[in-house]
Amino acid sequence: MTAPTVFVDLDGTLTRTELLPAIARRAGIEQEMERLTDDTLSGRLPFDVSFRRRVEMLRDVPVAAVHEAILAAPVFEELLGLLLEHPERVVVVTGNLDVWIAPFLERHGLRGLASEADVADGRVRGVRTVLNKQTAFERYPAEFSIAIGDGANDAVMVRHADVGVAWCGVHAAARPLMEVADYAFAREETLCRFLRQWW
Repeated sequence: MTAPTVFVDLDGTLTRTELLPAIARRAGIEQEMERLTDDTLSGRLPFDVSFRRRVEMLRDVPVAAVHEAILAAPVFEELLGLLLEHPERVVVVTGNLDVWIAPFLERHGLRGLASEADVADGRVRGVRTVLNKQTAFERYPAEFSIAIGDGANDAVMVRHADVGVAWCGVHAAARPLMEVADYAFAREETLCRFLRQWW
């Protein structure tokens, strides 16, 4: 059997929390950020529109402070540990900003695709591009692919994969994602047992 390439979301999939609300908490704007995040995850607000608004809200937060928040975020340790057995088969695919998530990828030795930011004076000044997650398959062609995500913006990635997984470990997966996923899991142990069939 061909070893899979696993395309996996970051926020709420590898991490046990959505990262932008965690960053907003430090900036004292948690409530508005949570509302926008909920609307985005559910598909009520297009990801690119919501993401640009949320980044604008965080423009005064130093990149270094964002790095601290992301590196301190709790992760799904069993899932991450499983993926790190073969990091060359893993691509983290996140709508989050490249400059924000770089230390996470470096810490774990993982490849990743992300939205791109304009940075000046140690702060994000704007969003240059918002990632379309389907492009991951063009950048990292795979004979056999598994995609795992939790939000509406993951639906295009999960639909494109040979095996698509909706992850409900932090919250219920978004309806657009559930409509295209082959499987859905809410327990980390069950998801890992499922992945080991191919690992």
